[in-house]
Amino acid sequence: MTDVTINQARFLRRYITLAELPVPEVGPLAAISIRADWLEVTDEKTMALRITQQGRAAFWRGVRLHGRDAVMRSAAYEVGTSPGGDLA
Repeated sequence: MTDVTINQARFLRRYITLAELPVPEVGPLAAISIRADWLEVTDEKTMALRITQQGRAAFWRGVRLHGRDAVMRSAAYEVGTSPGGDLA
C-alpha cells in the first residue's frame, strides 16, 4: 500500500462521483502524477477518465491520511504549500 499525497487525493476527488471527466490541462491539479491503475480512459478522443476500484481505495486512503476537510478544500487554496505527488 502506498501513501497518497493531498493533491493526489484532491485529483481523485474529481472522479469519485463516477463522472467521466477529461484530464485537467491547467490549474493546480494539472501536473499531478498518479498511478495508472487509479483511473481508466473511457474516451481516447477526449481523454475522459473514470475512477477504478483501486482509485477509490486510494482516495479514501488519502482522506484518512490528510483529513476530509483538507481533501475537500480546493487545491487552488494551497498552491505552493503542499507537495505535488509523484507516484509512478
